[in-house]
Amino acid sequence: MFETTPNAAARHYRIDTSCSIGFQRKRGDRIEDPFLQEMLSYPAVEELLITSQGITVRLQHVWQWEELEEILSDIVSRHAPFSGFPHEIHPSYAPVETDPQEQEVVAHIEELLLEKVRPNVQMDGGDVRLVSYKEGVAVLELQGACVGCPSSTATMKLGIERLLKYYIPELVRVEALQQNVPNHW
Repeated sequence: MFETTPNAAARHYRIDTSCSIGFQRKRGDRIEDPFLQEMLSYPAVEELLITSQGITVRLQHVWQWEELEEILSDIVSRHAPFSGFPHEIHPSYAPVETDPQEQEVVAHIEELLLEKVRPNVQMDGGDVRLVSYKEGVAVLELQGACVGCPSSTATMKLGIERLLKYYIPELVRVEALQQNVPNHW
């Protein structure tokens, strides 16, 4: 059964996916996995995020969960257990944009995200990844339930930025990657 998240457009299904790193798939992505194909075949489903904490489904803003929760729960149940999930799917993230002299700082940021930030964010159905770091500014991409969530700004500034600045004195600020997602839930 799906659980609510701080984002009304997203629900989280807690299941052991055997997925050690999170990845997302959006409507329009080329997909060969039968589970992902079936989930994304519904016009309401905007994005799937799969992490070690489970599966997060984010709907397009015009749909209500009451219309789809039972159908989507059935799809997840039919494809469980996910032994070795995801099936032949690998994250396709671009490398972090940075200057070679800042690789040590980037490695430290990624370590902190992996160990201290991502497990907590994933528990609410979201995820976060470092996109770039330059001259003290880290740009992070919020994913899953974090996209369009009213709490995402507080999570970014009061949680993630504060933690990273505590451990990394070179860090000046954290910015969210700009995403075109309606935020009117």
